[in-house]
Amino acid sequence: MVIEFNHSFHPGREQYGVPVKVREWIKNNPRATPFAQREDLYKAIEKGEIQEVKDRFLSVPHIHYWWRKLYKEKTYLSKDPWENAAHILEQHPMVHLFFVSLILDE
Repeated sequence: MVIEFNHSFHPGREQYGVPVKVREWIKNNPRATPFAQREDLYKAIEKGEIQEVKDRFLSVPHIHYWWRKLYKEKTYLSKDPWENAAHILEQHPMVHLFFVSLILDE
């Protein structure tokens, strides 16, 4: 038996959910790690880049969930896990492209 779960975009609950504007910001401003995503999101909120959003309801697990979901959509471009791994390594700030090209050339 195969079970597939999907979560469609919806406004969410104001007091506990992640507002659509925050989800859109995460989607349009992806970061390599959930920590970097959270830090930059808080900075964007402080600067007023995301209108009408307060960070008091944005928990670490909520931000991590949406980062992972949206990161997955942009990162796993293929059904081939090796192509996905190469794409992830190319995008990661701690990985130098020199090493990635050596792996792919072999």
